[in-house]
Amino acid sequence: MKQLSVLFAAVLLFFATGTVSAQKIATLDVESVLNAMPEKKAADEKLNALQKVKESEIKKQADDLQALVQKYQGEASKQTEAVNQQREQEVQKKQSDIQQMVQLAQKDMADKSSVEYAPIKKKFNEAVTAVA
Repeated sequence: MKQLSVLFAAVLLFFATGTVSAQKIATLDVESVLNAMPEKKAADEKLNALQKVKESEIKKQADDLQALVQKYQGEASKQTEAVNQQREQEVQKKQSDIQQMVQLAQKDMADKSSVEYAPIKKKFNEAVTAVA
């Protein structure tokens, strides 16, 4: 019985070492590899430029809305109730338009990011596969 236990342990040890030696293990700092790629730097610059454009458009609209609100608040006491209601609706529409601009800008940024980073991810994955 003792010989059977020793034989079983030896067989188990043999298979365990065979399995371990067949595995390849590696670590990779993906962020540092991607940051070193010139393609990623160019994509980041394009995305940052697009983000600045979108932010400036939204800021301009928000500033215009703020000026309009201040103007309407200053004139509210001199206007009729109907005019004030019309102006309030106009302000609400502009607020809604700005919210839509923000949502569209976020969608545009996500779409542009996917387009810009897709070839970079593909190149990275091909390089990792070639090394592995």
